[in-house]
Amino acid sequence: MINVGGKVKQAVLLICMLGGPAAHGGSTDAVERDPSATNQNREVLRKRTAAKPTQAPAPAEPAPPHRWEIRIAPLPLFIRWTTLDLAYRFDRHWSTGPAMVSYAASGPGNMFFPTYQGMALGWQATYYLKSAFDDGWYLGTHAYYESYRSFTSESTDGPVDNVGFRTDADFGFKVSARYFLLMFGAGLEYRAHQRTIQPFSSAGGVSVKQDQESVFLPHLEFKAGFEF
Repeated sequence: MINVGGKVKQAVLLICMLGGPAAHGGSTDAVERDPSATNQNREVLRKRTAAKPTQAPAPAEPAPPHRWEIRIAPLPLFIRWTTLDLAYRFDRHWSTGPAMVSYAASGPGNMFFPTYQGMALGWQATYYLKSAFDDGWYLGTHAYYESYRSFTSESTDGPVDNVGFRTDADFGFKVSARYFLLMFGAGLEYRAHQRTIQPFSSAGGVSVKQDQESVFLPHLEFKAGFEF
């Protein structure tokens, strides 16, 4: 007797085995036909990612260097001498610009601090050994044409009118912090003046005297100011 039920079960099982891969759209068959396809895709993706370099964040732009200096001499303000320098840093080591001094004393002085009334106008230049934008040593110079009247209570003569040239040269050190600067220096000063000495009174035949002043003197520099 033929076992029909067993034959039917075998046929159904065979059909399911043959039709199973097709029921899944053939994707399993594609992977079995080319098992390296997934690895190849991963390799292509890895190469594309490696081909794009990682971009580092852009560095912050450095602050523009301070090009201008405004300096004053604070100590002479006590005897009403106003000193002003305006300098432009046109190079890493150099700055230059106009300079002026206003003498505005109100009365006679003494042998150490004579009283001046007048004006000095000139030019100044500074060479910074390291850099104009850093702390460091410097060489500085001023040249003025000046005209002022000097008074002193310890002279037997009257006021003296001084007209001529004055120049100085200093070696010093500059310190800066943000927008502020300090300069300390020492050197020599040279004066070449035509002096006219006025008498206290024209009575008794006292006349005006004139002479030439040409002298070297020690010079100290202390300046404070701003850079921007």
